[in-house]
Amino acid sequence: MPTGKCALCLQEKDLRNSHVIPEFMYTHVYDKNPKRFYELNIKDKDIKTGKSKIEQKGYREYLLCQDCESKLSLYEKYADETIYGKNNNNRARIINSFETRNQRFFLHNVVGYDYKKFKIFLFSLVWRLLVSEKFNLKIENQIAIEELRIAILEENPLKYNEYPCFVQSILYEKNKPVSGIILNPYITKTDEGIDIVNILIDEFIYSFHLGKNLSAKTDEHFLREDGTMNIVGRIIFDDEGLFNMLKLSFEFFKTVKRK
Repeated sequence: MPTGKCALCLQEKDLRNSHVIPEFMYTHVYDKNPKRFYELNIKDKDIKTGKSKIEQKGYREYLLCQDCESKLSLYEKYADETIYGKNNNNRARIINSFETRNQRFFLHNVVGYDYKKFKIFLFSLVWRLLVSEKFNLKIENQIAIEELRIAILEENPLKYNEYPCFVQSILYEKNKPVSGIILNPYITKTDEGIDIVNILIDEFIYSFHLGKNLSAKTDEHFLREDGTMNIVGRIIFDDEGLFNMLKLSFEFFKTVKRK
């Protein structure tokens, strides 16, 4: 076990081989027998440059000490129970759902979140994506990385519109989610030029807004201090960029299987 500076507490300690994306979020990504998944890296949107490899575990780096691993695991446990409903005592639930007539957009009003637990979990997810050597994400707001680190370390969820996350459910059609897939994170920007870190993980796109006191159009969908959040559902074919990334992945793996 190597010794080094823990990325979260900044103390010199033995470092754990930490998951960048929490292990529970691979639940529906793994093949069942044998347990494995395919990792794909496509450069310049060209499947000819694509490289794949088989993994038994989600990607890990020597990031955190045991104390910080234990701290984050409490929030991961809550998120696991909330996202995948693994605990009957979990109180997050949908109270209203709406859809457009053409069934292209859906809106789910969710209540019962533990604001602190879920917000800090979301902080921990985007922070790990940002500090990971694997993804090497380039953002303009470098201050955000340090402020997220401090918020996680101090277990401070901040206000609802400080580093918020917009969560969307991505579907092929009504009641058919785009599940079992994790796409590498990518950066977009708000109209005001604020960086957004987006990642598709097993049906859900998490869009992390790297700013504070935002007045974005998605403001009404952010997790609130009272434990409410709106989750938008939309059809993947209406998002050309996301659809093309998914299409490239499928085309690549068809090529691999033919070889």
